[in-house]
Amino acid sequence: MVGTKAKLNLKGQQRELVKSRWSELGVQDLASYRNAFNAQLRSVFCEMPAFSSIGVFSPLKDEPNWIDAFKDLKQEFAYPHCISDTEMIFRKSNESQLVMNEVNNLKIKVPSHDSPEVTPDILFVPGVVFDLKGGRIGRGKGFYDRYMAQFKGPKIGLCYEFQIVEDVPKEEHDINIDVLISSCGVYDFTGVLSTLTKKEKKA
Repeated sequence: MVGTKAKLNLKGQQRELVKSRWSELGVQDLASYRNAFNAQLRSVFCEMPAFSSIGVFSPLKDEPNWIDAFKDLKQEFAYPHCISDTEMIFRKSNESQLVMNEVNNLKIKVPSHDSPEVTPDILFVPGVVFDLKGGRIGRGKGFYDRYMAQFKGPKIGLCYEFQIVEDVPKEEHDINIDVLISSCGVYDFTGVLSTLTKKEKKA
């Protein structure tokens, strides 16, 4: 049985592996991954109803940019807002209303304090590393794991295919995602996507 220290070491190794893959990408490679990812994401959400809000994130340079896939789809969005060193909420906003802030030594766009707090219908989950069993490695602060632990809606990870490894080590506090949308395919681990599209077809 793998201990906690060994799992932490393995997570660090996997983060470094994916980081090196990002650094090796050429401009054309990145464009190819981005186009393939956007096609996969769009193919899913073209079949979906309009939600009251989708919990999204402002993409960093080492995260898939999901924004282009939604340019002509009518959806409302909510972005994460850290309210303490351990807790985050989501506030309804659009991209143009975000303000630059520093969160855990990262410069990231966040919603303003006066944007309304909401609970999203579904949640887009960023990550550094994913596997094809619903496992995920984030940046190590645990914000998304804590939020997902009490979130009742579908949890959808977004990544490029080179961020996928065979097996992510899991600790007690780690929460699996329900779906992974990547540049190489869509993986519905819990069957939630088929449930959502069936509801839309009945409507």
